Amino acid sequence: MLNGILLQSLMLIIQAAILIVGVYIVQYIRLRLAKERFYFVYSLAKTVVISVEQMIGPGRGADKKQEALQVLKNLTKGKLSDEQMDRVIEAAVYEMNGMLRIDRSI
Repeated sequence: MLNGILLQSLMLIIQAAILIVGVYIVQYIRLRLAKERFYFVYSLAKTVVISVEQMIGPGRGADKKQEALQVLKNLTKGKLSDEQMDRVIEAAVYEMNGMLRIDRSI
């Protein structure tokens, strides 16, 4: 009888440990996928911003931003909110401007 109780207790502890480890593995996978998705979207936004800059040229920032938003929305099939797209485009523009400043100073 004591062996049966010990065996059940041990099985319960093992099941709980497997459950806890499983939860952490799922969270890790979700976090990793979210990071990969972010880097993909950011890379896409940088490409869009550079191409829009080349098409429209200097100045007309509002027009370029609107064009970049529309292209990014089409490429991501509307899976990002307008606020998310705005932020990622602003980050891409900031990076592009930083690269241009460095290039001009050389």
